[in-house]
Amino acid sequence: TYKCNSMITPTSDYITVQNATFDFSGVTATGSANNAFIMFEGTAASATALSSDVNVGGNVLTVASTTGFTAESWHILESDAVFESGQSVTLGQYVLIKSVDSSTQVTLHNDVLYKFETSDNAQLVPITMKKNITFRNVNIIGANPSGTTTENIHTGLRFERCEEVTVENCKFNDIDYVACAIDRSVNVNVSNCNVRHATATGLSYGFAIVNGSYSVNITNSYGQDLRHFVTLGDNEGVNLFINVTNCHISACRDAAIDAHAAADFVNFSGNTLEGSTFDSGQQDGGSSSTEASIIVSNPQNVLGKVDGVTISNNVTKGVTNIGIYIQAVGASIKNVTINGNVICDSVTTSCWVRAYDSYAVDNVSISANVFNFTASGSEGVYLLGTSSTKVSNAVVSNNVITGTDTSDTGIRLLDTNFVVVVGNV
Repeated sequence: TYKCNSMITPTSDYITVQNATFDFSGVTATGSANNAFIMFEGTAASATALSSDVNVGGNVLTVASTTGFTAESWHILESDAVFESGQSVTLGQYVLIKSVDSSTQVTLHNDVLYKFETSDNAQLVPITMKKNITFRNVNIIGANPSGTTTENIHTGLRFERCEEVTVENCKFNDIDYVACAIDRSVNVNVSNCNVRHATATGLSYGFAIVNGSYSVNITNSYGQDLRHFVTLGDNEGVNLFINVTNCHISACRDAAIDAHAAADFVNFSGNTLEGSTFDSGQQDGGSSSTEASIIVSNPQNVLGKVDGVTISNNVTKGVTNIGIYIQAVGASIKNVTINGNVICDSVTTSCWVRAYDSYAVDNVSISANVFNFTASGSEGVYLLGTSSTKVSNAVVSNNVITGTDTSDTGIRLLDTNFVVVVGNV
């Protein structure tokens, strides 16, 4: 056990830290959320501009010069194009170079997922990663301030521009902002971890996956007394191929798993989500009047839509207003599957799929779920469109739906087109 009175910034990689407790409970406020108790940070080199546009599915980049690019290394392909305007998210994707073909061309292992145009200052940035970092059986104790203390002070572990990171069997307690931040990092695996008690007023997270991280798995872990157990987002680049599976999350003050628009190819499955009532005497940390166990919101995705959402085999228990909430509030959502979930006791709506004016939700399958709700006059499944923009092309089938009052509605359709409702109990 180590009593730590200041932050630690290791310079090593290819390192294992195990079987230890780091007690930062005496560390005072730093004034910066990015100042982690323990932080590993790689570096970014100067960017090189693309000489021609690259389209979706392309894997050959033409650049002004290949100086500084090497095979089998990760680079960030980025531009000034806005991916989502509400939070000013700019376009970016990690790419792995397979070969440097000439003085002006490189070939990638992975395809480009978005269009990068020279008119948007598309460029390729070499990254020198901190590699092969493992934390195993480590306990990190924070200095959680009271509810009146300025929020967003301390992060427990922070991995920025890191590759091949493993965090297993670790505990994070009393860390007010983020227990473990995964920032611009690749191939990160978190398993069998516990995150508890971030009670400062405002933002408080278990795991933050941000700024275009790529391939992150969070499995078999537990979160309690946070705002969000997992949050995806920030401003630079799209977080890609993110899995949150088989976790149990209790007493979150907002969505237990929270994906902002800066995320694509995301899988949340097999999780159990336990809501909780927080009264005024507790530090609510930004609780929401439309609290949802699982929410997919597309507020202002400039590229046009979220295409492909799967929510399956999750269990929610405890007090939450909405069980599963899909809303196309600022851009469209298409191809949604909600399957095999158990919503034990949502207050208002167990499953709400919502379109807004000009922003549709299309191609929705809601099947083989168990939905329970408790508020009088509420709904089990609610498909809500507008007079001009419908929720369209949907199937609601083979669900078991239970309310508590004669004013309840099992399945409600308002401003919808081409919806099949069949085989529900």
